[in-house]
Amino acid sequence: DVSVEDPQGCLRFAVRIVENIAVGPSPPWLQRRLRSVGLRPINNVVDVTNYVAHEVGQPLHAFDFDRFVAAQPDAERTAHVVVRRGRDELIVCLDGVERRAGPADMTVCAGATAVSMAGVIGGAGTAVDEATRNVLLEAASWDGPTIRATSKRLQVRTGASTLYEKGLSDTLPPLALDRAA
Repeated sequence: DVSVEDPQGCLRFAVRIVENIAVGPSPPWLQRRLRSVGLRPINNVVDVTNYVAHEVGQPLHAFDFDRFVAAQPDAERTAHVVVRRGRDELIVCLDGVERRAGPADMTVCAGATAVSMAGVIGGAGTAVDEATRNVLLEAASWDGPTIRATSKRLQVRTGASTLYEKGLSDTLPPLALDRAA
């Protein structure tokens, strides 16, 4: 269930759910390819998102589906994904740093709970790890100037933010999701 509350900040938002996976090391060929472009292999799920991002030019983000659902109060087994502006709320990011999302920033939310600084850095609370069994893959077309402003304000520059701030075609998200899945 996806709701985009700010279509100017997010031109397109697409998801895929991949169930019953085993998180572990990527195959050696994938690790070699990631290292060849300067990336550190993390695990098979994160690595495939990075590989596809370099292959087709569309960043992806992987959420632990079960942790995403758990972040929603009174949730059933449905992920209520809300894409909106920040509301002066704190997000503990993948690097362990707590950052504040405000009205100038786009966020990805599990229901009412912001879980990711959209286009810049994901949240630790929904990160994929060895216990992950179900994944919510996300690909979006974010407004470049918005992502650039958030990245600059937070002083966080990622491969994804670099691509988004230049502007990406809104036709790429479904292609990248299909490729990664």
